[in-house]
Amino acid sequence: MKRLIRISLMILLISISVSCEKKPIVQSVGTPYVRTYIISITQTTATFGGLVLTDGGDPIFSEGICWSTNKDPTIEQDSSIEIGPNSSFTGFISSLNPNTLYYFRTFAKNSAGTGYGNTVTSTTLLSEIKFNPNLTYGIVTDIENNKYKTINIGTQTWMAENLRAAKYQNGDLIGTTSFPLVDITNEHNPKYEWAYDGNESISILYGSLYTWDAVSDNRNVCPVGWHVPTHDEWTTLTDYLVNNGFGFGGSGNKIAKSMVTTSGWEIDETTEGSIGNNLSGNNSSGFSAIPTGFRGIGTEGFSYIGYGAYWWSSTEQSSDLAWRGCYMFFSSGSVYDGASDKQGGLSVRCIQNH
Repeated sequence: MKRLIRISLMILLISISVSCEKKPIVQSVGTPYVRTYIISITQTTATFGGLVLTDGGDPIFSEGICWSTNKDPTIEQDSSIEIGPNSSFTGFISSLNPNTLYYFRTFAKNSAGTGYGNTVTSTTLLSEIKFNPNLTYGIVTDIENNKYKTINIGTQTWMAENLRAAKYQNGDLIGTTSFPLVDITNEHNPKYEWAYDGNESISILYGSLYTWDAVSDNRNVCPVGWHVPTHDEWTTLTDYLVNNGFGFGGSGNKIAKSMVTTSGWEIDETTEGSIGNNLSGNNSSGFSAIPTGFRGIGTEGFSYIGYGAYWWSSTEQSSDLAWRGCYMFFSSGSVYDGASDKQGGLSVRCIQNH
């Protein structure tokens, strides 16, 4: 009897084994998932990147990006570019409209269908500066015949545009590096100016970014009769705005909205009183700041165009640092100061001599 039981068990195990071999486990295939990056943006173009996080269990045969002025774009309804499969990829979009908020989303395709990545928003750059139409602006001209609007705020007269001069007041060339991202950290007192990302076509609106040693040079980067403001002169400006009802809602110290343009800034849909929230309420002072970003030190590159504005003062803090006049960011209504490395590139606003 025991022999018969052992034989029966063996037959059962063989049967189960054969049954499993006949019915292999089939893994389900899902759509891919990718991550979306916007690398750079101009008035009419964008450079994008994508990173495949998962292929969904099946080879990807195509990937790309779609974009729209509406949320969550798709390849069926909106503009798109399709390229070959890679674990990471980059591409270039043209024919965008200036000063327009776009939604970008990468995608990848496999046999299960199309999988989308996260949606990234970015606003294309300005094609013109919108000054406050209810205020009166003056004009000043620099050594290169560049013309800038000016505005009276309290007892001071400021440029209402960022400096873009490539020469000092005496006609000497300020100069720039042969490549925009050259590491200058080993240079002593570097005196340079750059267009953002080396793109000279946008500097007429956004101005140039200068090292502090260029800004503080006694040949003067500003037009005749004008100078780079001290840290105290910047404080006089912001104190005037705080004390004269330019804060958000007519009071307080959240004065950033009163100093920036009604266009060109990244949108902030959630933070009431921030620069990017309800852009139409901006620029009551006429200062007309646009988000020019900055050039980092070393090989950090250019950052935050469309998101932030940063200006030098002429006031030194230490052998390596100098005071910013102020800086501001799209998601805040406050104006900040602090110090920056002298080798970084910030914007310049000139103030009239008294």
